[in-house]
Amino acid sequence: MGAWLYLKKPAPAPEPAQAPLASLPAETPAEKPPEARPELNYKLEPFLVPLLKSKDGGRLLLISLSLEVGDPKVRDLLNPRKVAMRDLIYRLLRDRPADEIKSARTKHLLETQIKTELNHYLGTEVITQVRFTDFVITG
Repeated sequence: MGAWLYLKKPAPAPEPAQAPLASLPAETPAEKPPEARPELNYKLEPFLVPLLKSKDGGRLLLISLSLEVGDPKVRDLLNPRKVAMRDLIYRLLRDRPADEIKSARTKHLLETQIKTELNHYLGTEVITQVRFTDFVITG
């Protein structure tokens, strides 16, 4: 039985060393996003973003994100682009008033905007969802 199972198993296809992001298939908006799987999450470490002073205080935003990708192979391709992606997120969020980004609706809009901008930067729709894992306003 063991030999039959071993011989029945198809040979794995050789994977390319590194494919450009543009060559990966883009997900169409009509597709249902996959269920949350650890191999599809790409985490960005926490970093600080300066905010405009507001009446309620709060001058710094401590943020970390989890990016959900449609293909596990994409995770390795994002590593060399991590600094540029963090810079893009930093530029999107800096100099906004703390009052503006406190509401849940605004956080959801920011997640959508970050996803759109990152996919535009990467040249294809590889990021299916952005989630804030840390979102703390201090100061």
